[in-house]
Amino acid sequence: MDGRYLLLHHNHRGDIQSRPEKTHRPRYPVFIAVGEFRPGADQPVWFSESRMLMTTDGVGVDGSQEGPDNPVETGIGIYTSFTTCTGANVLWYPDRKFFLLGKKITDDLLRGLEVPAGRAR
Repeated sequence: MDGRYLLLHHNHRGDIQSRPEKTHRPRYPVFIAVGEFRPGADQPVWFSESRMLMTTDGVGVDGSQEGPDNPVETGIGIYTSFTTCTGANVLWYPDRKFFLLGKKITDDLLRGLEVPAGRAR
């Protein structure tokens, strides 16, 4: 990319209130935030607000809907790879643990994800 950082996260607490053993679910949607290095700051990488990047809407690879009595794999993994080739940035990610997909990360997609201004200490 151009020296910025990308943070992918699920932006929720899982199911910690009703089922603490299920805090790893659901693994959708995935959100993205843009980060910038701020030398001299207490926290050296600052991030923008988040925006939803992708979701499975709770649908498994077989088309069935996730539910209490239908445990299907609906997650989007955030263990990813990022490549840049001939000027194109591609985020590679596992979709529902069955497919490796690539998503182009364009300037248009990141537009509006502004890291707040601040001063270093």
